[in-house]
Amino acid sequence: MFSDQVFRILQQPFLTAAGQQQGLMSITFNGVVSAFNVKLEIAFFLGLTASCPWWSYQVWAFINPGLKRKERWTAVTFIGASVPLFLTGAGLAWYLLPQAVAILTGFAPANTATLLSADVYFDFILRMTVAFGLSFLLPVVMAALTMMNAVETRTWLKQWRLATVIAFIFAAVATPTGDPGTLCALALPIIAIYFAAIAVCAVYEHIQLWKVMRAAGEEPKLLKLLHKMRAALPFRAARKANRTGKQEAPATITAEGE
Repeated sequence: MFSDQVFRILQQPFLTAAGQQQGLMSITFNGVVSAFNVKLEIAFFLGLTASCPWWSYQVWAFINPGLKRKERWTAVTFIGASVPLFLTGAGLAWYLLPQAVAILTGFAPANTATLLSADVYFDFILRMTVAFGLSFLLPVVMAALTMMNAVETRTWLKQWRLATVIAFIFAAVATPTGDPGTLCALALPIIAIYFAAIAVCAVYEHIQLWKVMRAAGEEPKLLKLLHKMRAALPFRAARKANRTGKQEAPATITAEGE
């Protein structure tokens, strides 16, 4: 029912790119059943997206009874972080799609027509959108591995050069446009969220360390330093002096009365 509307929406990156080109550009259906296959594919992904809350709830209802309270809270946190991250990556892909299509179709020589197969075009959109969305789930995977004590934070930090190379390789495979702009548009956010995930893992490890030290009756050095810095603040020193003066004032009056 909504396949025609979705088809027009998915055409927008191509139409935007077509307005920037000089030659003829058109989406074609190469085959008797090609149009039917495209509509069937669109209907499948629409149904999968619309039913996502339902089957997600079914999966959660199946595993929820076997989870402890802490595990349940952790699962909800990871799911809550994964959804906006994936949508952010998919939104970035949709923003870059017109530029990617324009660059790819721009290699056509002059006085030629660009006729894109609908199957190939929609597969390209789907692959690019999913690749961007999955790449933004990197912090969730890193945090999960650190919480399971599989990888330490210092290991993530030590391997930042390798992570940078892998980010650019992944971006080159996921966005086969050949231009540096689209490549960096995916690789640089991946690198940024990689270091953001390192910060999250470091905070988690420090929290766990504080819990262990407090259970052992020791106060962490950082907490001691924060207490000293707080006590050394000027307004706290003045407040302490005022409190001391108020406590000594009655004793002075009593002495004068005697």
